[in-house]
Amino acid sequence: DPTVPDGYTIVTKVRKVNVKQTDWVRLIGIKCEIVFEIELLLLSAEHLVNRSKKRNDSDENDACWNVEQRSISRTFQEVLQLLSISLKSTRHTDLQIVLETMKKFCFGIIGLENQLAKSVECVESALRMITSDPNLCDTIAVKQFLGLTSSTEHDSIYCWDTEQTSLTLNICVGDSVDVFVKQWIFVNETKKKSIASLPLRWYGLLCLRSPIVESLLSAKLMYLTNHVLKLFTSSAYTITMRPDALLAIFGGAFYMGYNFGLKRSKCIDNITSKCFHRHSPPKTYRSPRKKATHPTPLDNDTEEEETGTFDSGSISEDSNALPSPLPMHPDNEGRSCWSRPDHKIFNVRGKTYLKDRIKVPSGPSPFKCRGVDMWLTDNPERNISRLPCVLGGKLGEEDTFIVNFLLPFGNFVMYFSINEDMPQNVANVWNKFKNGDQMYRDARLKLLPVVIEGPWIVKKAVGAGTAPALLSQSIPLQYYFTPGSGKKKGIYEVDVIITASRIAKGILNVVKSHTKKLTMALSIIIEAATEEDLPETVLCSSQLHSLNLELCPQLPKYYLEEESGEVL
Repeated sequence: DPTVPDGYTIVTKVRKVNVKQTDWVRLIGIKCEIVFEIELLLLSAEHLVNRSKKRNDSDENDACWNVEQRSISRTFQEVLQLLSISLKSTRHTDLQIVLETMKKFCFGIIGLENQLAKSVECVESALRMITSDPNLCDTIAVKQFLGLTSSTEHDSIYCWDTEQTSLTLNICVGDSVDVFVKQWIFVNETKKKSIASLPLRWYGLLCLRSPIVESLLSAKLMYLTNHVLKLFTSSAYTITMRPDALLAIFGGAFYMGYNFGLKRSKCIDNITSKCFHRHSPPKTYRSPRKKATHPTPLDNDTEEEETGTFDSGSISEDSNALPSPLPMHPDNEGRSCWSRPDHKIFNVRGKTYLKDRIKVPSGPSPFKCRGVDMWLTDNPERNISRLPCVLGGKLGEEDTFIVNFLLPFGNFVMYFSINEDMPQNVANVWNKFKNGDQMYRDARLKLLPVVIEGPWIVKKAVGAGTAPALLSQSIPLQYYFTPGSGKKKGIYEVDVIITASRIAKGILNVVKSHTKKLTMALSIIIEAATEEDLPETVLCSSQLHSLNLELCPQLPKYYLEEESGEVL
């Protein structure tokens, strides 16, 4: 019985993608579909209550250490149907963006690997948005799409395959539910391998789908058939027919073909006319901040393997568009704003760390946050400090340390005032970092994110906030350091190129779906590797509150010459 009781949490991912033939068309042409194999992890209330508990040897027979995984197959068109249905019940802008992006995929022979990779990311992102929304997840359409209801529980108004496979996974001794789910999401990803080397059969199926290829092959087949007939007959046969009889045959063939094509569209017509007629959420289910804005859907991103980018349309012109920099908390009703977090929430290396490995709460950050920008753009900007619009045009008023995150959909930038009045050990760490080369800086720069408030899945993706990440291990970094001279202030910019890291983009996709419910603190740490440099101190930090990406401004386009400065 595929029915799932109430109270379960669903975690989804796309395991692999396939190209499958569905039907023959006319003489040689075929119909083929892109099919996604989707895996679901079903977590009960008992799993969530004890999610931090680690399994030990005495828990051998405890059922709470068994997690059910289900696998379903859905075509590309069926995913589009689900998104269209979901958007009829709620104005979910991010979901609309994914739908518009997916509609642009043509799956041609050229660039097939890239299109399939992007489609997998779009489907994963869409399913994550839907399953994290209680109102959408509780609808008949979503339940039947994910195979969570029996076919007799509701009327079969959705033509989705009910076939699925089920498997019980065991949590290993020493692991918790949290660790297991995180590994299930980010480890053992086989879909990339399946996309990296596409079978030749896929290209053949897509070639036969083309009307031009079909016409050429049909003509060639008729030509060969004519020659074969000539080999077995001594004379050619001539068939005469009255014009009205020939027209009647053509008309009958057209009528049969037309009605055959309508059979496949009737399912879609039934869905669009009946969808959500029972379990649609209340009409008041809509964020009051969304009512005033209707952003333009995203276009396809130019960055490789990305799901989409914001169109430079009406967002920046909306009266509710956010300013540069973002408001400081508690302005803007405490939403889409930033603040300076308590430095004690960050644990760093203590004075005796090299001996006992003990971490302690950090002291006050010497660099105070000046502001935060979130710019939307098709092409994330490197060396963004060159642009006159950043930080509301006030960047050059102080010596500033900048951390610029290049995201698939824009630039997230944090600005910090450089304070020369700091403890001696912190000053030594900063000066060595400032004057060091690329290798030295890459080996020292760390990021420590801490989720203050947010969904459980985001906390698992980001981590517990106790161990900082050495950025250069998985993300390329670039430095644009320009020391001050005369009246010109010093600008020290670090570019964190998220778009070039598969792991970082995977975590970002989880976080991006929940930014409106998220409060997260980010701190930058320069590693203290010697006894003289200890205790370690957070260099700078900022905190984001309930960021609404739909209201963020578009990055203006500038055409600037390269300015002099150190580029490593």
